[in-house]
Order: sequence, then structure tokens, then C-alpha cells
Amino acid sequence: MQPAQIQPIYLPAWFVDAELQANAWLSPHNSESEDAQQQPVNAYFSQSYLPGYSLDLLGRLAFINKNMDPRQTVPFSETLTRQSSDNVMCLPFTITPLSLPEQVRKLSFTQATVCDGFRFHPASVKPNLLAAYPVLIPIYLMRYPLATPSTYMTVILEAYSKPGRFFAQETAASTEDPSSPDLITHGGKPSLFAQLKLIPRGDTVAAGALENWLSATLFEPGMTEILASDDPINMDDPRVREWTRDEVLPVQDWLNLGAEIAGLKDTLKKIPIDESSSERTFQISWRSSSQVARQAPKSPPDSTSFGPLKVERMAGGDFVRSLKNTLKKLERRRNDLTPEWWKQWSTGNAGQG
Repeated sequence: MQPAQIQPIYLPAWFVDAELQANAWLSPHNSESEDAQQQPVNAYFSQSYLPGYSLDLLGRLAFINKNMDPRQTVPFSETLTRQSSDNVMCLPFTITPLSLPEQVRKLSFTQATVCDGFRFHPASVKPNLLAAYPVLIPIYLMRYPLATPSTYMTVILEAYSKPGRFFAQETAASTEDPSSPDLITHGGKPSLFAQLKLIPRGDTVAAGALENWLSATLFEPGMTEILASDDPINMDDPRVREWTRDEVLPVQDWLNLGAEIAGLKDTLKKIPIDESSSERTFQISWRSSSQVARQAPKSPPDSTSFGPLKVERMAGGDFVRSLKNTLKKLERRRNDLTPEWWKQWSTGNAGQG
């Protein structure tokens, strides 16, 4: 069957790295149960996806995969606007992730219920860092006429990978129909919009629930129209960064340090001893291969090594002090690594985000 229309398109999208903090209720049972206490949580988003254009079907899919790499990108130029004899349509950016924290803060408590054991306080959401990378993703948009008058099968084919996934859905000729049948996919299931870590309670269940909640929310028909901005997208905002390794890697290092710091703080809260304790405890650390190679023939009496694992027996107070010293070092290092563009934006926008 020949398509009635085939159009190469550059689809605007955003890759997002961010650290968001919020107050949340977490419980293994129910977020409204008696054992669900409000606590601060940090979510670390790495190479997550947000549509950049508010056309319903195109905006409801995440055109991203783990094989994408900033080294594969090329700067946009006029030579890229034609493919053979066809003009490539370049759609405009109508959605920005920069306003998302503000939009999330307007959610109701019902809308902010991620799952039975997890809900968050919308008004408490605050970005500690947000880097938004605008990209243009090459796709093909095809329409096949169906037997029903004025009805088409809309097919979207990824043009940036071989073989690319394709997504198909029956649509009306004039508009996307939210009540149309389920999406047909081939070559791989749709990607999640978000990839994240959640601390405290860094288990994959809570993080996975939040990833699925975000993807389900963004997949809802009409959501891209809600996210669309009435104003032109400000590409000069310091938080808008070029998707290159020089930009991405320092941000991800900063986020990884943040997750390590948050995890260490959570550990210190849960340790039932203080710095004055003489109770004996154990510290387990992971050594690099170079440290293993330099290992002395015999470990100290209170220290035992198993390959890269080092187990030290020490007083509880010493253990707590050791963790606190490590925490201070990590916090100093992270402060030194804070991107200058984020400092610039934060200075001029205190209390916003």
C-alpha cells in the first residue's frame, strides 16, 4: 500500500537533566496510611525526554533511546533542510521544560498521587538544577488511507536509527482523535519519558512508579496542548544548553554527587548511634583496583579485605564522624562543580524555578 502522504520532519524535543526536591509521603502500604510520614525526597533525572511540539500524537511519544549520544549530533544548517528532492519540515518549539516545576506546583493532591504508597506535595516542588537541551529529531510522518471515508492510518517512523521503530494509529483526516484505537508499535516498545533515581528510599520500585506516572501523564491525549506555551520559547535562558558532552557530562557528574550526598544523609539519619558512642560497629568500603594492588600483606587487626571490599571494625562514634567527614568533602566538591550558568540563573531568580 502506498502512503497518501509522506513527509520528512525535524521534530523538536528536549532532553532534560535535573534534580528536583519535594516533600512526599512514602509507605509500603498506602501514602495515606498511619505509617506514611511526610519527608523530603530528591529525584534525579538523567537524559529524560519532553516533547517540544504540541501536536498530540507526536507529543505523546518519547523519541529517545539509550543508544543516543551527544557525539552523534550535528549542528543545524540549511543543507539539512532538504533530503533528495524533498523539503524537510522543521516544526517549531512550542513546549519548554523550564516552566514544568511551576506547572507541577499547580497540581492537586489527587493528581500528585503516584501510586498507593507514594504521593508528593505539589507546592513543595523545587528544582536544585535543571538543564534543558533542545534537539531536532528526524522522523518520517506517513498517512495511509483506510476504507472508512476521511480516515487514515498515521505512521511515524524514526529516521535516526536503523532499523527505526514505527508507531501507527488510526486518526481522522482533520485532527488527532483521542478516542482512536490503541497505538500500534513495531521494532520496540515506546520509551519512557523519564529516567531517574529517587532518594531517600532509593529502591527501584518507587523510582519506577514515578517514571511510569510521568510517562502515563504525558501520554494522555491533549497533554501537549496543556503544556504548550503562549509565548515564544526563550532559547537565551541560561538553563537551555547545547546537547554536547562538554555540557552534559559535568551536569551528570553534579547530579551523581547529589544522589551520593542525599543517600549519605539518609544513612546518617537512620544510624541509631551518635558521635559519643563507643559501641563497636563495622564500616564497609569499596576500593579501586589500584588500591587493591597496593594492599599490604597483612591488614590491621580491625580491618579485613575481600578483594575490592574493605571491612573495618571501629567505635560507633568514629564511624559516624567518618561518614560526616565524607559528607562534608562531597558537599564541598559538589559546590565547586556547580555549573556557572546555574549560579548565574539562581542569583537572578532566587525563590523561583
